[in-house]
Amino acid sequence: MSQWIWNQSDLKKLAEHKKPKVRRWACERMRTLYGEAGIEILERLLRDKEKDVLLEALEYLENYLHPKFKDNLLKIYET
Repeated sequence: MSQWIWNQSDLKKLAEHKKPKVRRWACERMRTLYGEAGIEILERLLRDKEKDVLLEALEYLENYLHPKFKDNLLKIYET
């Protein structure tokens, strides 16, 4: 049984949920289950206004740094 309970598509949808707790959880699950293969979830979460969600996304990026997100990091730093 090699099929994940949560696939990447499901977690990406949950990353847009209205509740911050769900968005944070989706980010953490993506990092745990998919690692570097799931960094696309960060596209939206690095702009999230909720501190806990943003911190989870930054932790993900810390583990799987990708140059694609350098502009997002600069905006966060400037803010």
